[in-house]
Amino acid sequence: MCKVQSLNILLIKETITSFPDCTTDSGTDEYNLRSDISFDGIIYAYKTNPRPPKWLDFLAEGSASSLTRLSNVSSSALLLVRVNERIFAISFGYGRNLLKQDVIERNFGLRVVLNRVDPNELKSLDARSFEELAVHTRRQTSQGTQIERFELDTYRDLLRAVTGKPLDKDLARRLSGSDSLKFSQKLSFDNLDKKLIELLEAYNDNSYKENYAFIDYLQPVKDPLIEESLNNKLIEDILKDGESLILAPPEPINWEECESIVYSEFKKKSVNRYEEQFKLSDCLQEINKGSELTVQDLKKMKVGIITSGSDWPNMKWSSFDCIVYEVTLSESLYSLVNGDWYKADINFVNVINDKIKDIDTEIPILIPAGQND
Repeated sequence: MCKVQSLNILLIKETITSFPDCTTDSGTDEYNLRSDISFDGIIYAYKTNPRPPKWLDFLAEGSASSLTRLSNVSSSALLLVRVNERIFAISFGYGRNLLKQDVIERNFGLRVVLNRVDPNELKSLDARSFEELAVHTRRQTSQGTQIERFELDTYRDLLRAVTGKPLDKDLARRLSGSDSLKFSQKLSFDNLDKKLIELLEAYNDNSYKENYAFIDYLQPVKDPLIEESLNNKLIEDILKDGESLILAPPEPINWEECESIVYSEFKKKSVNRYEEQFKLSDCLQEINKGSELTVQDLKKMKVGIITSGSDWPNMKWSSFDCIVYEVTLSESLYSLVNGDWYKADINFVNVINDKIKDIDTEIPILIPAGQND
């Protein structure tokens, strides 16, 4: 009998066709799938060397005997599967860190959830607003409900993740999607390809437009010439003063567990630690390219978070993925979000401009009155 599996699934971009092109060079062990399995795939796995936990020294001060048997070992794996000429990545532990960040199909999980979730059974959503600071919010309800109950400002907030119950209970017990899709359902390994085909069909569906058309306000830029011009403008503004952009984690993190921020390509064992705050100036200091800075330098430089009890980042992203930036080019508005360029839909821009025009700028000046006035 099949057990319930909770899987974390990502879709690889259509332009990536081989397994090695998906992964970083991290010294992993490779395992082929059984010869009788009907689909193509490979497993990458690694584990850390045993090391004493950071809190061990403190406990040792009060212990009457040795605590040397205590150690931390972390194991992670990444399963790559090819179905219908697309590659899926399923991560276990911190296996996602084995993927190159620029190969991931953005919003795959979000699209699947919005296309298959019961619109009356949403349980939580994450949104991101961009003002002077990038603000992540997570809204949850005690019972399933419609998206209107979450009071999402569709003209200011970018929907990043949604959790809810699917209409088809055979698809999954529960769906949660952002770039990745998390789902729970009874599943055997041999039937994994059939489930992935279902999810690919859900991703390619357009039924989300009936209730969630606003997620198309930002359209991905696919013209390489426009993307090159936008990248050049980004570098120009960074070298100028960098005041027009923000460096922020691309997903919600637990700041209570955060001890320090690191900027590194992680090609050496020691890294410089910075205070618990994302700063572009610290990142540029580590890149150390000055006026020779390129977009490729930003993509190679990683931003990592070291949490309590760890000496190495448990979460890390390309610094390019952490940049939040807006720019106008040829009278069109573009945004850099999670490492991808988006063009704002012209109708969306017009609505925002109309809202601004409706704001009454003639605010009366009130003169403070005395007690008897």
